[in-house]
Amino acid sequence: MKLDADFLLIADGSCQGNPGPGGWSYVLASGNEVFEGYGSEPLSTNNRMEISALLFALRKLNQLSWKGKLQVHLDSQYVLSGASAWIFGWQKRGWRTAAGDDVKNVELWQQLAEELLNLKGQVKISWHYVRGHTGVPGNERVDELAAMACADQSADENHETDAEETIENLWRGLDDKTFEPNRTSSSQQKSTEKPYYISLVEGKVYRDDTWPACEARVKGRPHVKYKKVKSAAEESEILRSWGIS
Repeated sequence: MKLDADFLLIADGSCQGNPGPGGWSYVLASGNEVFEGYGSEPLSTNNRMEISALLFALRKLNQLSWKGKLQVHLDSQYVLSGASAWIFGWQKRGWRTAAGDDVKNVELWQQLAEELLNLKGQVKISWHYVRGHTGVPGNERVDELAAMACADQSADENHETDAEETIENLWRGLDDKTFEPNRTSSSQQKSTEKPYYISLVEGKVYRDDTWPACEARVKGRPHVKYKKVKSAAEESEILRSWGIS
């Protein structure tokens, strides 16, 4: 089913570790034209790859000079909120958050802001969330491409490939409901929420209120992962980087 738009953009990022080797990808489709792009960084983070995926997709869209209504579908609520809400406040404050902190990954956000400005008056964007790893063809495709770029690491530039998906299939399973951004940026959330610790032990996720409790759980255990987090959004991003949907 084609949703209410002239063209479609789906993007995703992937990272083996956080930080670690990263990859990003996008699919851009209109009518009978479907473009795919992907790239990688040898040392990156999951958030950087998610931002890069959208950045390179919008850059390609500006090159194509398409005009009309665009639906953007991402599985990163961090990037959705950043691109649709936070970025405007960051610009006004000289790329500082409302809490006065420097914006993380600022050079990517600045480039993204430039691409959005170039689209103004030509493209009307609606933002949409798609839950990852739920069998939605478009999301599965960009996830596959990002993971491939992440593992390959020869994709150090924007590579375009012949699309394997049809636009009809890419629309399938996507939601036309517009994303409602979290108006409070992640840095503000972190300043008000109590930190805690997450760990991955034998494939199971644990949450502990204190480091001693987490340390006792992971100490001496092979192949464990653990991280201090300060918000549910941050936990979601970290778990995703660990391969937990």
